[in-house]
Amino acid sequence: MFYIVAFLDTDRPIQDLSKQLPFASFYLKPVKTSQELMAVLEQEDIHMMLLDGSKSVEQLNETIERIEAIKLYPIPFLILNTPIDKNIMGYYALGAIHVLTETVDSKLISSIIKNLAEHLDIDLRITISRTLTSDSELNRNDHLFGRSLFEVIHNQLFSKQLTIASIAQELGISRRQLLRRCYKIYNKSAYELLDETRLRFVHQIVQQEGVSVRSLADKLGFSSPYYLEKKYEEFLANQKSSRDPKF
Repeated sequence: MFYIVAFLDTDRPIQDLSKQLPFASFYLKPVKTSQELMAVLEQEDIHMMLLDGSKSVEQLNETIERIEAIKLYPIPFLILNTPIDKNIMGYYALGAIHVLTETVDSKLISSIIKNLAEHLDIDLRITISRTLTSDSELNRNDHLFGRSLFEVIHNQLFSKQLTIASIAQELGISRRQLLRRCYKIYNKSAYELLDETRLRFVHQIVQQEGVSVRSLADKLGFSSPYYLEKKYEEFLANQKSSRDPKF
């Protein structure tokens, strides 16, 4: 299910999009106030947002900053209902994927959303954010560090060039600082975070595609199929023990 939150001043686009988007695959949640939006974001994994282009760049920037303060993973967003005489470059500077004018009809908007749903790897971003946040209560600095760490890992997740040293370099800190901070915030080593994130994705592929773990090793940046099999068995064992009742 692709979960979309629409923070728009008018109900018309929501009603039209609800008819265009397949009900079984998409859930469209309208919200009217910033408080409603933040409540939904705190409770749900959101795949996309629709924001209102009738608002100023400054207003939308304030909304986006509040969203980033509570969500570790960046949520892709489209801006709809933009007046045709507005300068849209400021909206793209905020990070919008598309800025659509008020003249664009719902069929085109739904087509764009369906296409993005096929190609956005937001589920992977959510998985990584869960891995990184663990059970920790993050303060503002830790949260910002987590977002940066998440982005580096996500962008090169299965590159053979992704190492602890390269992550530290991307973050502009020393390897020792990275290791210390990961332990402090997540109670896990940077190696554990990287391995666990990759293995969660491997598990997702195995479950969805029915392929062997060994066949994925080279494609996903693991040095040896035997190493990946061993790590995957350990991952499954840890998953099972975490679900078993403790007596």
